[in-house]
Amino acid sequence: MKLTISSRLCDFLACLSMAATCGFTVSSYASQNYDSNLAYQVRKASVRMDDFFHIRTPPMVSVDTMSRNVHSSPAYIGSELLLFISVVAVAFFLFSILQMLNDQALRRVIARSASTFAVIAFPPICLAITHFAPWDGPPSKWQVLLPYVFLAELFPSALLFVVLRKQNYWAPVSGILLLLHCVFWSYALWPEFRLFPFHILLVPKLLLIAIVFGPVSSFFRDHPSQVQKRLSYSLIPAAVAAIALVMMWAPFERHFSLGSADSTLVSIRLSRGPCFGPCQKYTLSLNGDGSLEYVRLRSLRNAAEIRHQSTLSPAQLHLIFQILDDVQFFTLEDRAFSWCFDSPSVGIQVSAPGMSKNVVSDSSCYGDKSGLQANFVQAASRIEDIAKPQDWDFPR
Repeated sequence: MKLTISSRLCDFLACLSMAATCGFTVSSYASQNYDSNLAYQVRKASVRMDDFFHIRTPPMVSVDTMSRNVHSSPAYIGSELLLFISVVAVAFFLFSILQMLNDQALRRVIARSASTFAVIAFPPICLAITHFAPWDGPPSKWQVLLPYVFLAELFPSALLFVVLRKQNYWAPVSGILLLLHCVFWSYALWPEFRLFPFHILLVPKLLLIAIVFGPVSSFFRDHPSQVQKRLSYSLIPAAVAAIALVMMWAPFERHFSLGSADSTLVSIRLSRGPCFGPCQKYTLSLNGDGSLEYVRLRSLRNAAEIRHQSTLSPAQLHLIFQILDDVQFFTLEDRAFSWCFDSPSVGIQVSAPGMSKNVVSDSSCYGDKSGLQANFVQAASRIEDIAKPQDWDFPR
């Protein structure tokens, strides 16, 4: 008795294979390029998932202490759920669109071709990501050989396709080749995915297994005698999946502009934290009326405080507000920032009518120089340059 699988189940498994390929590629890039803007957006979405499920994830960097607040494993459930739900939502979206086709044969061709392409294409994509990743050192001999292994299997497979594609036994031969391809590359690309330090993601490894489902299931697909009717309700799961993806990855964030607030009611507190070395802790407090206070310890061994007071002009205050608006201060998520051990930190706390936010970042390890975190660190330095009188002893 021949094992058969429902055509609709095969369609869904093919869509799951394509979605898993996308999820694996994104998580691979974010893990290999930890300091990139994409990695920051993935971590930010993970933090939103933690907040949605009320999982406590405090910021890792503080200006009060040099130590980093390394989270326990349960605090990273959001990153696992983000990848899992995103892949399932993309699969349902693609499946719903595919079900709108009336032609059963066309659906079969699209599902098999797309899932097979996904299985064949994900190794070179991931190899390219690995090749251009900012390695701590040169790649290993094993990593250098992988591109040649892919080319060595690609050309014989293409030759067999040209010679045997019209033969009856091409289907089992291609199935065996795809299975061997998936087994080898699942082993070769079984890395340690890290969106956050000290936590290895499990879901990307499961995605490698899910990628195989589509092309393998296509060989057991049944062939209904009648053309199935188009599902008139297929747009409903597509819409639900699209809404879920938008809510997870592109939520509607409210950007509060300090330029539109009553400046006399705005207060800004900029602080710099200690490091493993001669880093000074100090605080710079700005008020909307123009008053300015700078407080620091006399020395690292002397707890006595040095205080300076001054005033800012309305033009200087407006320029500081503009700097914070330019970096979209109220949309930043410091729990998704990059960080290192033993390095200094910088934090900005802004209070305005109806809005208050505190953002803290590592001031040495801040990722891509054109990224959002780097812009925040540079904004802090610009604010200090504007607020600092020339005669103040103002270490940085």
